[in-house]
Amino acid sequence: MRKFATLTTVFLIVLAMMAASVPIAAQEPPPADPASVIRAVYAAVEAKDIDAAAELLADDVVLTLIPPPPGLDGVFIGKEAVRGWYEVLAEGNGRSEIVDVTVSGNRATSRLKFWGDSFVAMGIAPAEFDGVNIAQNGKLKSATWIFTEEFMARFEAAMQQMEADALVRRILQEIWSEGNLDLADELVAEDYVSHTWPIGEGRDDFKKDVLSWRTDFPDTTIVVDRIVFDSNRAIIFSHYAVSGDSLDELPPGDVIEDVLIYQVENGQLSDRWYFAPFDPTQ
Repeated sequence: MRKFATLTTVFLIVLAMMAASVPIAAQEPPPADPASVIRAVYAAVEAKDIDAAAELLADDVVLTLIPPPPGLDGVFIGKEAVRGWYEVLAEGNGRSEIVDVTVSGNRATSRLKFWGDSFVAMGIAPAEFDGVNIAQNGKLKSATWIFTEEFMARFEAAMQQMEADALVRRILQEIWSEGNLDLADELVAEDYVSHTWPIGEGRDDFKKDVLSWRTDFPDTTIVVDRIVFDSNRAIIFSHYAVSGDSLDELPPGDVIEDVLIYQVENGQLSDRWYFAPFDPTQ
């Protein structure tokens, strides 16, 4: 019995020595710093690998966008909500560059330059944001992105131009081409001025001009070819279509092309200049 106990003791000692001789497994690298995490997130979005981007998010991550995207409150809480936003960015062919990075502990400040279809279409890409990102254990905990002042000015100017473009097209299509005079109360300023033929002042004069046009040319549609903006003035190049058939399909001498200038103030047409063959004063 004593011999068995001795053998057991020796066996345990040998096991202990063997365990001590086994090299300690290499420790995992420390979690990535917050700048590396956010770069990895946006690289995954750019690659349209949303699963990879989501793997870098904490379950309770919070993403804040200022100002918020249209129709949203700009705050995304939780992995699934943020993942959904990244899917939107990927669908819009989002591409990013993160610069001017400063890291302090688990907090990183940086500037994000972001290209996406919507910003490219508006002619203001890249969008620029100043951001604060916090990461813990290699996971993004929170991210806040705010438009820079410079980009905000470009964005607001572009939005105003888009609104003016839509206004001009509605006036030409729904009022002049379709004869919806009631819409003039919404889209045309009460103190509207037409500076060239037919010269006139006031919204009522505008309506009379449209009514006269619709009486003389009831089957005519104004087709906008191009609009160029100079501040709050829209330079409109257009031609006419009759009964749905473009005048471009008729002999060249029968094609009538217009050049209009519309000035937009406070979301309404305020002034008009007309340069075309119909102007008897030119």
